[in-house]
Amino acid sequence: MKKLSLNPNAFDKGEVLTRAQLKKVMGGGSAPESGESPKITACQDKKDGDYCVWTYEGTSYEGHCRSYLASPLACSSLI
Repeated sequence: MKKLSLNPNAFDKGEVLTRAQLKKVMGGGSAPESGESPKITACQDKKDGDYCVWTYEGTSYEGHCRSYLASPLACSSLI
């Protein structure tokens, strides 16, 4: 993983977020340029906890539809 170098002076110009604003901040990668993530597509028209399968680079993965924080329902192999 590439190290992130930060300039401490840049924080002086930053905006302080409220607790409500921080709850909406999400990290991570972005969806593929071709559209929705295959994990999200696998859970369309399903409920939390439903069985799902998604394919990535020719390999199929099993899981259950889950929603974490404010994210959309997505297929996850986590318990």
